[in-house]
Amino acid sequence: LVFCSPLRRAAYGARQVAEKHGLEIIEDDRFREIERGRWLGLTQAQVEEKFPGDLKNFAADPTWKQHGGETYTDLFERVLSGFDDLLKIAREKNVRGVALVSHMWVTKSVVTDAMGIKPVQQDEWKKVDIPTASISVLDFPREGGREGAIVSVGVKPELSDEAAEKTA
Repeated sequence: LVFCSPLRRAAYGARQVAEKHGLEIIEDDRFREIERGRWLGLTQAQVEEKFPGDLKNFAADPTWKQHGGETYTDLFERVLSGFDDLLKIAREKNVRGVALVSHMWVTKSVVTDAMGIKPVQQDEWKKVDIPTASISVLDFPREGGREGAIVSVGVKPELSDEAAEKTA
């Protein structure tokens, strides 16, 4: 099984994995990227210029959402709702391996949950680095909840010469 965000770049990546391995794709809106509200499409510098103090307020207060988007806690709860269903479906279908192709903040939510770190634990949560286009591997039991073991986090795969040329 391959679960993914319905956003174009994640759905594309999911298709690549699914086609190569003959797997079913399940798109789930709960795995979309964090909703940035009025910041969408802006760089950090642009946000600071257009909305002075927003980034400082967002970083200081895990409940602040005057930007019209999600807090990291909102994201965390949304993603984990989807992840609970992902585990349930995988277990019902007796699938041994599942891929989730999504976005950095989605991956960070799943990984930090496995580490026992919640977004309100801001200092610890910020330390967990998930690079863009990286792979994290977690191992979950066949029964039970989300008590998984982390195998690897944020590994950047080596590109073949052919793949490197396509991305250049």
